Amino acid sequence: MKLASNIRVAAAVPVVRVADPKANAERIIALLHKAKEQGAQVVTTPELSLVGFTCGDLLGHPALLRAALRALDAVADATHTLDIAVVVGLPLECERKLYNVAALVKGGEVVAAMPKRYLDSRDSRQFSTPAPDFKAVVTTPCGRALTIGEGVITIEGCRVEIVVGEDALRGEYKLEGVAPSQMCDVVLNPTAVPATAGSYARRREQLRAQTERLCRASVMASAGFGESSTDSAWAGDCVVAACGEILAEGERFSTEGELTIADINIENIRRQREGATLQPCAEAFNNYTNRPTPPTEVEQNPFTPKSDEATADIFAIQRAGLMQRLASCGIKKCVVGISGGLDSTLALLVTVAAYDKLNLCRRDIVGITMPGFGTTSRTHRNAVDMMRALGITIDEISIRKACEQHFEDIGLPADDRSATYENAQARERTQILMDYAGRIGGIVVGTGDMSELALGWATYNGDHMSMYGVNCGVPKTTVQHLVAWYARCFAEKSVGEILMDVLDTPISPELLPADESGNIAQQTEDLVGPYQLHDFFLYYMVHCALAPSEVRRLAEGVFEGVYEPSVIKHWLQVFVRRFFSQQFKRSAVPDGVGVFDLSLSPRTDWYMPSDASSAAWLDDLNEL
Repeated sequence: MKLASNIRVAAAVPVVRVADPKANAERIIALLHKAKEQGAQVVTTPELSLVGFTCGDLLGHPALLRAALRALDAVADATHTLDIAVVVGLPLECERKLYNVAALVKGGEVVAAMPKRYLDSRDSRQFSTPAPDFKAVVTTPCGRALTIGEGVITIEGCRVEIVVGEDALRGEYKLEGVAPSQMCDVVLNPTAVPATAGSYARRREQLRAQTERLCRASVMASAGFGESSTDSAWAGDCVVAACGEILAEGERFSTEGELTIADINIENIRRQREGATLQPCAEAFNNYTNRPTPPTEVEQNPFTPKSDEATADIFAIQRAGLMQRLASCGIKKCVVGISGGLDSTLALLVTVAAYDKLNLCRRDIVGITMPGFGTTSRTHRNAVDMMRALGITIDEISIRKACEQHFEDIGLPADDRSATYENAQARERTQILMDYAGRIGGIVVGTGDMSELALGWATYNGDHMSMYGVNCGVPKTTVQHLVAWYARCFAEKSVGEILMDVLDTPISPELLPADESGNIAQQTEDLVGPYQLHDFFLYYMVHCALAPSEVRRLAEGVFEGVYEPSVIKHWLQVFVRRFFSQQFKRSAVPDGVGVFDLSLSPRTDWYMPSDASSAAWLDDLNEL
């Protein structure tokens, strides 16, 4: 067959409906029509694109498996009419085992299909790892034979290979003894990687470097809008690269079907390969190794992004999570409790940004301020002024009378200022938010951040609970950074001044009465310690899995002159005790998007028993 000098490829990301293969097939076919109009010959869609990557335990259900095969037949019929090749993903059952498969469909037939080989914690629960020489045949409802294990095909003289998910970035490529003419020209890489801070830049560079090292091209399409945002956001990353050059990139966080098209010069790839010395690649994508990568550089604020671009990416991830939740629920109203503090401020900014991106009316955001016994005039003023400046609906509901009645009902003395006094206020506010949302047909947007989750600094079934938590993946130091960034880069002068005053306000739950001068009497960092230290401990002890003694040693070095060694030791002991004793709160957290590679969600990232002992960690801490 004569080799075409160019082949036009496309990375296509449909807006999926999770667990609805029929709808997904229709959306993929619609993108195929657009791709054909633009001259594309080969199209790659994301991993498990026919069912949605985030189906969880639904993946092995017979109804979904049958529907996925019917959807595959529908796409195959479309390729016969359109004369185009497309890679789609689906779960396939063979000999009572379930495999994550990408199938290449062309001319009305399934001409190649490859199972995913490297399974990580996200998909090893449902899928089996195939043997190196695994081959199996599955027949679709329309009688098409699908041979799993044959992933290479020639299209217009170009050797094309299907590689699923992280398989493209892991494992050794056996290049010795293989003639350059027999090597793959283009890798089609359907994948599904949740959006986390910095992940796209790392993955893009890995892909670019790999195409340069192996003298080939790669087409990556990653899961996007429509996937569940229970714990993750999905950016729909699309990249086409060849011989170390990025040829095309798609729009990230698009709410519509995305199509990224590029021309790949096959003759140029083969010329470069003929004169190159190819090196095997055994890289592993660090996010998916069993052990985290040890830190190479110790920082005081490891969660703080280094640039405005990286900061914007974090904000976009938060926004995308809420957008997907609103879209999947079909809900247009949100309720946010606004205290005038940092966390509720960021939650409101994210909510407003999500509404603007979805072209929804800001007046459908209801901000409720709920003054209580500890509310100060400063925080109340900032809460009201900020809501008014952002153009949302404002309501005010005092919790004083309801709490006083509740204290009387449960027999709490009038002068009691115990945890019961404080927690009752947090739960009363949550009840107001929940019932208010029920009355207007909306959802409650949670405001609590990841540092509070780590320390358990939340009232169980009070501020601990919401219908979607936009800040749950963001530590307190990052919350401060994001609010300052927004004030500097986006806010009008009046809003910016309010945000800066919020940043200058001491962090407090304001549950105890103010002092005689009307100032905040209860400052969080006096009670549980500096958040800068706790976020440092969270990063190096939990994310990097370092022993407490090593974390203490690192902290004493990097915070020399800032915190005394005795202070560091004291608050690290507090962190260890609280992190263990408060796991029961993290075991029951609401949905919310992860932002960093570290997440404390019990569903996806952090599996820890609520009754684990901290003794060994505390003993280790004292060994320094």
